[in-house]
This record gives sequence, C-alpha cells and structure tokens, in this order.
Amino acid sequence: MYIHSIHNEFLCDNVRVEVVYEDNPVFADEEVSAIIRFRHLGPKRAPEPNRHTAEESQHAEEKSTGWGQRLSLQLSNAARSLFLEDVDENGSLHDESVHNPVELLTGYVQLSGFFTFDPQVMDQEKMDLLKKSSTVSGKIGGIDGLELTRTPNGGLFDKVYGLFNQPIDGLYSQDEGQKKELEHMIPFFATPKSLLFGEIELQPSTTQTFYFKCRLPRVSAPTYRGKVLNINYRLIVGASFDRSLPEPKILQFPLTVVQNFDSNGYQPVCSLDSFILLPSDKLFSELFEAQSPNGRRSSFKTIKNTVLTQPKVTQSDKKDKFLKKLSHMIENPDEEVEEFTIDEFQNSNVKDNISQFTEALIIKGEIDEDRPRLIKQHGMTLENQILRFQSQYIINYDARLIASLTFSKPIYKIGECIRLVVDLSSQEFCTTGLFVSLDSVESIRDLYVAEAQDSTRFIPHYKESFTVMKYDSLTIDIPIPLNATAQFRTSIFENKWSLALKFIITKEDLQHSVHSDNSGEYFFAMDSLAGFEFNCRLPLVVLPPDQDFGGISVL
Repeated sequence: MYIHSIHNEFLCDNVRVEVVYEDNPVFADEEVSAIIRFRHLGPKRAPEPNRHTAEESQHAEEKSTGWGQRLSLQLSNAARSLFLEDVDENGSLHDESVHNPVELLTGYVQLSGFFTFDPQVMDQEKMDLLKKSSTVSGKIGGIDGLELTRTPNGGLFDKVYGLFNQPIDGLYSQDEGQKKELEHMIPFFATPKSLLFGEIELQPSTTQTFYFKCRLPRVSAPTYRGKVLNINYRLIVGASFDRSLPEPKILQFPLTVVQNFDSNGYQPVCSLDSFILLPSDKLFSELFEAQSPNGRRSSFKTIKNTVLTQPKVTQSDKKDKFLKKLSHMIENPDEEVEEFTIDEFQNSNVKDNISQFTEALIIKGEIDEDRPRLIKQHGMTLENQILRFQSQYIINYDARLIASLTFSKPIYKIGECIRLVVDLSSQEFCTTGLFVSLDSVESIRDLYVAEAQDSTRFIPHYKESFTVMKYDSLTIDIPIPLNATAQFRTSIFENKWSLALKFIITKEDLQHSVHSDNSGEYFFAMDSLAGFEFNCRLPLVVLPPDQDFGGISVL
C-alpha cells in the first residue's frame, strides 16, 4: 500500500495539472486529501537585445551556413529552402506559445466512483435502469461530458466530450473503444462540483495551488479489477479556457479505495445499485488557494498548519461524541452512568482496526460462532468477515486419505505469503503430481446475470505445478499480490478467495518386477500409468492490508 502518490496530466501545451494525494490508497469512511497544482511550464520571456555584436552575427551566419551545407548533400535547393522555412516557422510558434500567459475562466474538482461491466455477461436491461437512476441534471453521475440521451433504436447512449484523456481501464486506445467503454460505465458515487477558481491568468513559471478534502462514505466499494466487473475512482479536474469555448477540458486522476473494516470484524455491504450524491451542505471538503512561502512548494503540513482551521472529520466526530457524553452526565447528575473508557473516544483508523482485530483473534485461537453473519447498523448492512477459523484440512477420496494440509495461519492479508505444508506420508494412494492455484472468486447475483451465463468467474493470482512422486511432504509459499483486492460483498456481486488443488493420482505401481531370484529382484519402470484427477477448493480469509508498503509513487 503506497501512502503518497503524484499524478499529472497536461491541460494544454504549457500548463500541467498535478494532483498529490496525501494517502493513496484511502480507506472507506476516511478522508481523501489532495493538493492540486496548475503549473505553467514556460520560462519567463527574456528581454530581447537591442543589437547584435559582430561576433554574434557571424556565429548566426555560420550556424545557418552549417545547416545549408549539411542539407545540400541530401536535398535540392528548393527542398532545402522549404525545410529551413518550416523549421523556423514551427520553432518561432513553439517559442511564442511557451512564453504566453494562459487565461483560465473557471476550474472545478469532483470525485466520482463508477463500475464498468461486460455486456455479454450482465443483464443489459438491469444495467440501463441503474444508469438512469444515477442521472443528475441530465448527466450520468452529474459528470460533465456524460450527457444521457437516446439513440434512434431507443437505447441509452453517452455523449462524450473527451471526458477521459486515456481509456478507463487501459483496454482501448482508440476513440471508438473509449466510447464503447463509456457506454458500459455506471456511476455509484459522486461529489458535487466544487469551484477551485474563477478567471485567473497563469504567467510563465508560476503555479496556482489548491487543496481538496472530502470524506468517503462508509459503504464505498473498493477499487477492483475482475473479469466481468471493474470498480474505479477518479478525481476529476475541469477547466475552461475562455468564454468562446465554455465547455471545460476535463482531466481525470485515479484514486485507489480500500473497503472499510470495523473493530469487531464487520465490513459494510457496499452499495452499487443505488447512486450516492453527497449534498453540498454535507460535503466534508475544504478548498483553498495555498500560497507557497518563499517560492517553495506548499506541502500538506504547511497547508494544514497555515490554512486549515478545522480538524480532520474523524477527529471531529470523536470529539463531538466525547463532549456529548460529558454534557449528558452534567445535565443528568442523578442518572446512573455506564462505564466507559477513553479508548472509545480516541481517534482510530481502519488499519488499526484490522491489525488489532486479527492479532487478538490469533491470540485467542478461536472465533465466537454465535456472532451473527449480518447485522444492521446506522441504516447499513454489515457482514461478519471471519466465519471460519481453520488452518488444517484432511483430503479424502472414497474414505481413503490423499493428503493432510496445514496452513501457516487461518487469516491472511493482502501482501502476505501463504505457507502451505502438504503431508503425503500417510496417503493411501500414489500421488504423482500436484497443481496449486490461488484464485479470487467473482460471484454475481442471479438478478443481474444475463440468461445462459455463468454467474461465477475465477481469477488466478498464482499457479504452480509440482512433481511429488518421491516426496512425503511438500512446503509451498504462495504470495498474495499487493495489487489484489481483499474479500468484500456488494449489492451486485461479491469477491471471495480460495485455493484450488488438483491431485494426479494413480492406482498402479510405478514399476513392475521383470526378474526375481535368490540374489534379488529386478524392477522396470512403467511406460505409462492409468490414473485420475482429484480436484478440491479450499476457502481462504483474505483481509485488507494493515501495513504501508514503499514510499512515493509518481505516475
């Protein structure tokens, strides 16, 4: 998990927009904090000299002559003249555009979450209804450039004004491919457009810096890449150049979101079939133009120390809860007070919840089987993530032992390594080979699956084969990729993890006797063996990571 990332896109030839995330990935129910810079890349115009010295004139003449001498060997006089004229014209235009200031009429920022789907697997009619329900003021997800109109055949079509400079999922590079991808995009979360500035002029070598902050809903789905569905988040920055071209140019910057996890081991069932638009009066965001002291870049520390006056949202909630508790005790002195600790009001984050919960569970060595799988809390449905606590398995076929399996622990997290010990010493068969595959399982609700389509897809993250004819035991290390997504459930599909094992078994001897006498017995290997495959799939508990990996990611 990277804790700091920088992204940039060109707004025009000499203006670059940079987005710096304070934390990336971000957990649901925590804050997205970003610095947004509009940077003019052109150098300041140098004063033109009033006259050239004789030496400079001679040098310029020699330089021009040098061009002509080199080109005269390959081009005719006419071709050489056209080439030099073109070089001079393009060069002068480029220099002028770099030095020119850039006038921007307005600029805004907006955070959006959306998912894309495979139309051959998902029910298109159901998806169209979800797309219509996410329409805000005639725009899908309230996003400029995604106007909801109708095609002549009555279907839905998204009018695209170049919303995405690059394909959403990196799958297409042509405009037609981008349009096709956008047709299968459904927003499920968005913030209102927040104005960054109005009518500013960027001078060469100057930078305008702004700060953006908002809090993600607790039911936000994690960033996910599957076979049928993909979930993405984008920070959208738009800017208009002048009144003659009021349509803004839109840039989008990726953001990685990780699902929420509370201190009791529950995760919200993420909402994908109901669009969430944070109202302006409840939008936890603050936008400021930050001045860089002494010409230095504004950092998150300087911005928060000099500009921001309100604490973090999570800290504010804890403080309000504590003050409300004290106020209630003062107003009701005769009422019996329930015991409480200061830990209830201290600021905690999702990473702490994951770390503390898993450590306590492993020390305890068992789970409370009486805990309900699903509970309701604050209008949300929460699902218990630890339904089994098992690290040993016995694999049998026809009541006969094949192998005993032992995992290093019953719970894993993204980025960890699964150590599996396969014990074959007591097997009642002859196992010759073993195939291992670590898969995430994408299961779609039948309500949203098209007819004659399978609702389950397996996404392999690790595959390996082993020859085990001469082994009594085998130890396998299976890495869980850092870019994978932990288990979670949404209103449309769920993502779980499993380990698939395939045993290659033969009932015949690997060798047969060809001669036997008093001095010994001579064996010969079999040319071929008859056997069968035995497949099994073991469920795994894979939770979000609680560690920070690496340092700075620059994209």
